[in-house]
Amino acid sequence: MSVPAPVVRAQQAPSPSDSSAGAQLMRRVIEHKRLWRSGLDTYRSEMASRFTLLKSEDISFIEETASTVYWRRRRGPWQVVTERSRTANEQGYRVASPSPALNFYDDEVRIGGFRLIGPTHPDALEHYRFRIAGRSRADDGTPLRKVAVTPTARLQPAFAGTLWVQTDPPALRRVELRPARGVIFQPPVQKFEGAYRQRFKRVAGRFWLPANLDIQGRLEVGVPTIQFPTMRFRQRARFSNYQPNAPVPDSLFQSATRRRVLATARPPDALPDVLPRTEPQRSAFARLSDGAPRLDEVFEPRGFGTWLGPLSWWLFDLDVDFDPQRRARRERQERWQLLRPQLWYDRVDGFHLGASPRLNFNRRFQLTATGAYETNLERFSYGGTAEGWIGPHRQIELGASYRDGTDRRFGRHLRGTRLANGIDMLLGDQDYFDYYENRRARGWLRYHVRPANLRLGVRFSDERHRSVATDTSDIQHFDVRAGVTNNILTEIIFGGDDRQRLNPSIEEGHLRSLRFQVAWRDGRGPLGARGQRGARLTVETSRDALGSDFAFTRYELDANWRFDTYLARRRYPLTLDVYATAGVSTGDLPPQRVGTLPSDLSQYPDLGMFRTLDGLPYEGEHWAGLFWMHDFRTVPFELMGLDWLVERGLSLVLYGGHGRTWMSANRRTESENITGIPPKVAGDFHHEVGLSLNGVLGLVHLDLTARLDESSLEPGLGLARVF
Repeated sequence: MSVPAPVVRAQQAPSPSDSSAGAQLMRRVIEHKRLWRSGLDTYRSEMASRFTLLKSEDISFIEETASTVYWRRRRGPWQVVTERSRTANEQGYRVASPSPALNFYDDEVRIGGFRLIGPTHPDALEHYRFRIAGRSRADDGTPLRKVAVTPTARLQPAFAGTLWVQTDPPALRRVELRPARGVIFQPPVQKFEGAYRQRFKRVAGRFWLPANLDIQGRLEVGVPTIQFPTMRFRQRARFSNYQPNAPVPDSLFQSATRRRVLATARPPDALPDVLPRTEPQRSAFARLSDGAPRLDEVFEPRGFGTWLGPLSWWLFDLDVDFDPQRRARRERQERWQLLRPQLWYDRVDGFHLGASPRLNFNRRFQLTATGAYETNLERFSYGGTAEGWIGPHRQIELGASYRDGTDRRFGRHLRGTRLANGIDMLLGDQDYFDYYENRRARGWLRYHVRPANLRLGVRFSDERHRSVATDTSDIQHFDVRAGVTNNILTEIIFGGDDRQRLNPSIEEGHLRSLRFQVAWRDGRGPLGARGQRGARLTVETSRDALGSDFAFTRYELDANWRFDTYLARRRYPLTLDVYATAGVSTGDLPPQRVGTLPSDLSQYPDLGMFRTLDGLPYEGEHWAGLFWMHDFRTVPFELMGLDWLVERGLSLVLYGGHGRTWMSANRRTESENITGIPPKVAGDFHHEVGLSLNGVLGLVHLDLTARLDESSLEPGLGLARVF
């Protein structure tokens, strides 16, 4: 028979502050927990919960659930929702959502991606200050000590609040806690407040387990020029039917999410009896029926920047989270998959105005077409791709593609930069890339080892390379004769005549090659981007036996890794991102196949770019580069007590780059004779380090980079980095 949940009947006069007595009492609680937890490997319980989302004082959404909670030592609780009912206006929108089953007796309590140190953690006495602040009694007459708890360090995620502790046996009976200042969210979260209450009951005569959970909180979300209405949320939960050391499914604890909703979940029948609805809640269920404003309408953001969401998605082919209308965004995506835009500008194509329609057939077969008009060359480029996936898990991929148009001589791995490069040009910068004409056909076979995130692939390419014709007529004030573009926008806005550099020739011919690749990736982003973990080995060979005019073999290795260096309990710990790239070649590499170490691409730098290298990248037959970036987040300002900078999300980033390229003297001469310009080869190692202030005005970062091998400083300004 379980002990009734404690409530305070009478408040006695608090005793004098006694931190030593509070620490001694909590030491006994922690030791007693160690004893009874040693006999508890798992448990299973039932949970009834109601989550309410409010705008001001008005209820905007309610979700009621009945769940089974599975707990395992050192893994914590997992929740499976078996019954669910909610108001009809949810529409897939989630900003604030129900918390999974929380147990404040655990060593670590997971809230919002943080792993907060629990008040009964084995090392809690090192992280908390416990002070006896009063006495009381539970409704069963058990004497309780009221213990005030505050964290001793400001950096670690921890709680502050009050504990109610019984002395015989020493155990927690009730907690009222809130996250302390070590719980710091990054933009776009501007403010998070949460108050957590939980009572405990004795199960099977020895185990102290949760009886309830009550949460109240507030969330403010926004970025410069975009602001969401303040969201308030409440959650009440009750636990029952505990089964200590009951079998729990192993597969559940392999899932990345701690709260799973079964597809067969039906409305709970008995929940209103366990958690009776208030009158406002009853009226909300009736009011928020079909036809009521959806949550994306209730919490519609305001501000000048709200138009950037759909515009950025349209231009960059991105799924932008600034737009809260998730269902509408999915509908837009499905519609625009039929006609995805391809827009950019460069000194050879001029304005590239095109689209890439895509048709997907049940995720097993996909057709993609590309077509665009290029204003400078006064011609159309076109192409298409067919891809198919075989196997129960789509692990075998077959594909073929064709394209006739201009290609970049280097930097093809720099995703999303063609449009950015064109914007820079229209604002007066030089074109970053070089171009050549490529009529290519490809076919490939890939095998995906899904559990290991491993991909094995082979690809055959048949390409015909030609230098871009530069003797074209004037088109709308853009002159590309001799490879020079006269930027009329720069003349109008800034004055003067900003002429682009010559687009070099290439080694023309028929290139046929085989490419073999082994790639492992833990994530979806491209290698070279921050936050990725992965490695890729690529071998490309071109031989006479393949009917090719070129003879070379190119070996390239790329690797990314992110290390959590400090404060791993935070949602965004301090991180070190490392990107390494290296390559060697044999035979005669044409200029359009040399290895490169990129220079700074204006306001869009990332790992793998030298910030103090202007103009063209380093290129060579062999190359090696190491780039790193350590994000200190807001911690330096927290240590200095500059809370006003912390609240604005400003962070410090230390970064560096080291590398060089190699090219034989004969190959340099041959390359210059072909292209008309000497190749940019690093004669010695390039070394640089820099410091960045990220999040200025929520929009930009300010950089200062020192080149160590030449003793120079380079300031920089760019778009703010997120995560």
